[in-house]
Amino acid sequence: MVPLRQSVTLARKRPDRTWAVYFPSGGGETNSRKVARRFFRLKAEAEAFCAVKKAEVASLGALANGLDDDVKREALLCVEKLKPFGVSLVVAVDWFVKAQPASGLKVSIADALKVLQHRITADGYSKRHSRNVGQIVSSFGRGRMDEPVSAITTHQAQSWLDSYRTKANQPLSVVATNSYRRYLSVFCNYCVKSGWMASNPLVGVRPRKLVAAVPRLLSPADLRRILGACPDELKPVIAIQALCGLRVAESARLNWSDVMLTEEGNFIRVSAEAAKTSRRRLTPMPDGLAQYLKAVRKDDGF
Repeated sequence: MVPLRQSVTLARKRPDRTWAVYFPSGGGETNSRKVARRFFRLKAEAEAFCAVKKAEVASLGALANGLDDDVKREALLCVEKLKPFGVSLVVAVDWFVKAQPASGLKVSIADALKVLQHRITADGYSKRHSRNVGQIVSSFGRGRMDEPVSAITTHQAQSWLDSYRTKANQPLSVVATNSYRRYLSVFCNYCVKSGWMASNPLVGVRPRKLVAAVPRLLSPADLRRILGACPDELKPVIAIQALCGLRVAESARLNWSDVMLTEEGNFIRVSAEAAKTSRRRLTPMPDGLAQYLKAVRKDDGF
């Protein structure tokens, strides 16, 4: 590693490139795979740079000699594995470090699920929501619930959704796939907010496209046949679902006090506790339904 004087022609055109120094980059002097070059105007500047670089090489050589042989072999093996990707060992290690949770905690899937379900209950969400989250996450983590949540990858989530089979050995429907993805994303989002994961891997799992079918409308004759086949105690609930558009779970939570027959109008009151959206609303009912409910109305219950 010595200063080399460039040609007279080059020095005349570019005085700042009168002297050149070739030095190894990214390794020791003898086994370097890359050689860099730097130009100087004065020989003294080039010699000073050579002295600095020689000291650096000597220092690196001393550090390399102090490394354990197993560490050296491991580093060489990692470099070979990274060759096809064109990525250096430093870049790969930096990527791995950034992917670790900010808190450095290694929280297992099982422990994180317990904390989340407790949080769901404390925040006032329904037991059904907590149960659904628990079932989906437990199914995803079957056989590896003790693994840290930070180890969950996008590929694992996608493969699980694609390979999932129902009891009838059928793949998940579009609606079920999107629902399972949503519940698993709720779990991962909570882990990210808690500092147990660096990012939500479900972001990389795209929901499946749902082509909505045209809903089949009940004709009056269809509704008469359905009501005729129902027990008497179910007829009011079925009629409300058919004519007022209430969900099954909402209508199942109704009381007779929620049937409001007034001079201003007739309504079904859906309380915040009964509504899926947790918001109270009044649903108008047809006059025919109001007359029927008035005739069969009881004191309480439904």
